[in-house]
Amino acid sequence: MNNQTPGEKELTTEDEFKMTMEKPLPGKTFGLNYHENRFISMSAEKKLELSLQLYYSARELKRSWLKQQHPDWSEAVTEAKVREIFLYART
Repeated sequence: MNNQTPGEKELTTEDEFKMTMEKPLPGKTFGLNYHENRFISMSAEKKLELSLQLYYSARELKRSWLKQQHPDWSEAVTEAKVREIFLYART
């Protein structure tokens, strides 16, 4: 069943996704996308928790990649390399 009015173009999944990302939450600054609004309304504790989860997930991914690239390295060497990579990381 087609719910379109004459002359209205059919929305693609990409169009619908863009629309959900651009909807401002009630009482929030217009122009911020959905994810920015979510972070604005989060408590500092929740933001810290999420950032730590991201940090430790990144370390685990790097550790796994290093183990795959260098299967002969000991656990201590791998961990030292992960520590070095994150110590001198740049954006």
